[in-house]
Amino acid sequence: MMFGPGRRPAYPKGTKVVELTGIPKIDVGAPIPTVVGNEYRLSLLYHLPNPHPDWDGTNPRVVGPDSEEPIACIRFGGLGNHRLGEPDENALFTHPLYELGLRHYGAFEIIHPRRKGPSRHLFLTFHDSSFEVEACDYTVHHLGTRSLIQAAKTELDEWIK
Repeated sequence: MMFGPGRRPAYPKGTKVVELTGIPKIDVGAPIPTVVGNEYRLSLLYHLPNPHPDWDGTNPRVVGPDSEEPIACIRFGGLGNHRLGEPDENALFTHPLYELGLRHYGAFEIIHPRRKGPSRHLFLTFHDSSFEVEACDYTVHHLGTRSLIQAAKTELDEWIK
């Protein structure tokens, strides 16, 4: 049960939010979540935390999709719906799942008491957005240090092999 702008569903009694283990930590600055997908495959790419030892905490480091940073990739299979958008970190507390345990900069599975079948509802929270997907499975990959643009091209190249 996903929501879009202006719509906040009521989740049935017994819905649970469970933090996922094994998902790479989400950078709290600018993870820049990037979706590469079609109707059969979907990959979510984002920056991993990359603190610089010489940073004194006073000047923020600006990164973008062309910045060379460590990249995480989550590949989803058996796709249903997916969405990248609201809420961001400032509005997350307004989401109905927040009171059930949805938190900032994390990966969660939403357990619906009436859900049937193999599909899972996953929810990742980032700085400026959130990502939701209904999928049967997922795998996690560390793509090394590169730009998100390079990582997205690599994902597309993997599909045609």
